[in-house]
Amino acid sequence: MPPPSAIRPASWLPVFAASIAGGWMLGYHAPEPLTPAARASRSGSAASTSLSGKTVQAIPDTPASRWVTRVKKAGLADFPALFAEVDAIFPEYEDRETALRFLFGEWINRDAKAAVAFAGEQDDRYYLQSTVMDLMMRAWPEKAAEILFSGEDGILSGNGPALRDLAVRHPEIYLKMDPGGKRRIGMKPSVR
Repeated sequence: MPPPSAIRPASWLPVFAASIAGGWMLGYHAPEPLTPAARASRSGSAASTSLSGKTVQAIPDTPASRWVTRVKKAGLADFPALFAEVDAIFPEYEDRETALRFLFGEWINRDAKAAVAFAGEQDDRYYLQSTVMDLMMRAWPEKAAEILFSGEDGILSGNGPALRDLAVRHPEIYLKMDPGGKRRIGMKPSVR
């Protein structure tokens, strides 16, 4: 009689072979996945073919997608009206906040001073002023510094928290704008 250690591996061999054969059979005979065009025809949405020949799923035509398209094509005079539509199109808080960031991101990119002035005129129910300041500090710190140090009135001009944020996030820009450190920004020196 063979030793017990020789029997154990042999008893696992049929189980191992059966699992491999079963997996191959199930995988080989699985239904073919639908192509994007077939999936689109089943779901009722349209798919279009790009110039590269790849099939691209079309974005559904919703009020939100139309609003995004209008924001991308908007002129400077259109942004206040697009802002007024946000509540109706995006009733959920997260969607509305994302839409406002997108709207003001586009607006700041085209005319930062007008976007900041508009945000300063609004009531702050959406924390719009802090959203605009955050966008400016993250994406356009140079534009934020210009407005902060311009001396004009507005939500950024002379704003202590905004100055502090600029000094912490972008010290090179802050020091370029205030080389002598004449402005007091309310930061306590760290003691080590």
